[in-house]
Amino acid sequence: MTTCSAGQLVYDVGLNNGDDSHYYLEKGLTVVGIDANPRSCQECTIRFAREIAQGRMRIINVGIGASETTSTFYVNGTIDTLSTFRPERFDDKEWAPKSWEKISIDVVRLSTLISQFGDPYFIKLDIEYLDEAALIDLNNSRITPQFISAEAHDLAVHTTLLNMGYRKFKTVVGAEVNARFGETTIRRIDGTRISHSFPLGSSGPFGDDLPGPWLDSAAALTQLIQANFDWIDLQASL
Repeated sequence: MTTCSAGQLVYDVGLNNGDDSHYYLEKGLTVVGIDANPRSCQECTIRFAREIAQGRMRIINVGIGASETTSTFYVNGTIDTLSTFRPERFDDKEWAPKSWEKISIDVVRLSTLISQFGDPYFIKLDIEYLDEAALIDLNNSRITPQFISAEAHDLAVHTTLLNMGYRKFKTVVGAEVNARFGETTIRRIDGTRISHSFPLGSSGPFGDDLPGPWLDSAAALTQLIQANFDWIDLQASL
């Protein structure tokens, strides 16, 4: 897979166990899954062997950052979803295990991968405190997909999305995904509708699969503040 037709390509940045990619593939989309954790990439290569063989999925084991470099990645031995290039951001979180394994990982700009594999219809960002850096790179490269989602740890994600030109928003609280979307009807790109279950830890539905009206920037910011910027994703649409 080198390029994909417009309107069909998703970048799953922060692939983890592949639950989000499974949803995108069920919608009939093509996926580029990106993760800095080699173990996650290996497991997903097995999980999506059929889709990879069909050319509908590609898995890339790199980190995403502001520049092309090699950096130390910290794999959390207890909760692998906390694995990060920024372990210091968990120092004041008593609930977060501090069992880190250090490995060296290549880091690239997301815009570099997009120039190689094709323009995105949707980008999901969940890369443990580097979401803002990825958004700034997209903004500098004038890359604005129809839909985008990023974990909002602070105000900067909201501000950068506004700078990119987004004006319609929805929020998803991570802890509520399974309870809220345990069994949800989703629309495939061919127009058919199917049932899909979103497990705890997944990012949930995006775009028009996510119920409720689109919010303006002020209303979305209010919801982020009410959630204290804690495990909440900010989705945006053009």
